[in-house]
Amino acid sequence: MKLHGLLAFIFGTVGFARLSRSSCLLRNAKPNVYWYQCFRTNNYLADVERAPIDVDRVTFGNSNIKIVLDRSFDRLSKNLARLGFFYCGTEEIENNAFQGLTELEFLAVTGGKLQVIKGAWFEGLSKLRVVSFQNNQIKHIEDSFFSTSPLQVVDISSNKITCLPIASLTNFKVKELYFQFNRLTWMCQDMIIDWLKGKNIETGHHFPEYKDAPYELIKMCSNKLPKSYLDEESFNKCIENRTSELLPNRENYTIKQFCEFLEKKSSPFLDCNED
Repeated sequence: MKLHGLLAFIFGTVGFARLSRSSCLLRNAKPNVYWYQCFRTNNYLADVERAPIDVDRVTFGNSNIKIVLDRSFDRLSKNLARLGFFYCGTEEIENNAFQGLTELEFLAVTGGKLQVIKGAWFEGLSKLRVVSFQNNQIKHIEDSFFSTSPLQVVDISSNKITCLPIASLTNFKVKELYFQFNRLTWMCQDMIIDWLKGKNIETGHHFPEYKDAPYELIKMCSNKLPKSYLDEESFNKCIENRTSELLPNRENYTIKQFCEFLEKKSSPFLDCNED
């Protein structure tokens, strides 16, 4: 066998073996919409190479994708509208990872180890509407992210964020913003919730248990405390006092006994006459 023929055979065989180890399926998402679903993969670039170039949706689940590299999805840019990484241990996304995905509408990187959200990731994604970075380790969001247009839904819940840059939210025009279960300070929650209500932005969740401390409790203290004393320590003390006042000082009480307690002290959080 000639040398170039032998090399072609060797590299062709290696390439086929590499691609054949992919754990991906091509599925129907809905009529005329196709979903390339990959799971438990260690080589997402090889999986992308094997995907149809005009596929609509691509997701990776329970995989090992520590870094999403620049322009990883160039060959899928024609139709790719939804891209997701779910519990892939993602620690880093390079600045131009999603560059060229002009049809992308939905992006999710959840259950990973990201510590920052960068504005550079979203440059040129003119059709992007929904982003989710739920359940990472995010502590910082670059100001430029809040200029990303035209986002409609942002989910940054279950991270390690202590506050959002209020001054940078002026032009942030989302319809829904989910930020439950972060480490927001009381003062930050007070400012953010006022801003959200003023902009009529949805912040709720389908499950009532999936909520932070209620807005009314926070306002009890922010309205009561003089602005000159409005710091985190004073806020904490006030919250502790207000919640203590709304619970009876006894053990092993029933709901009925609690409602009797509320006859003398009403609570904005419970209506005992509700059917």
